[in-house]
Amino acid sequence: MPPEQLLDCHVHLGSHQGAEALLEQMKLLSFRAMNIVATVNRKTVNANRAAFAAKNHHPEAFYVFAGLDHSGYWLTGQKDPAVLAGQVQRLMDAG
Repeated sequence: MPPEQLLDCHVHLGSHQGAEALLEQMKLLSFRAMNIVATVNRKTVNANRAAFAAKNHHPEAFYVFAGLDHSGYWLTGQKDPAVLAGQVQRLMDAG
């Protein structure tokens, strides 16, 4: 794919080791970078740790769309927009 072309898509990453597999896919597809979307789930809360580790080890290769922590809602059934807004602000502050 020529460098001026852009493919709008994303990938999910399940572990720190998965970044190497994504790098291999990027090489095969001639991609310069990928966007990792950190999924949310009840077992691990979100996949931010793996996504940010991949970004830290390969900053030129990955962008991160972080997942929020919904565990408060899962535990209580109560939504608290201020908690989620605070998480968004902290993620923005982190870059």
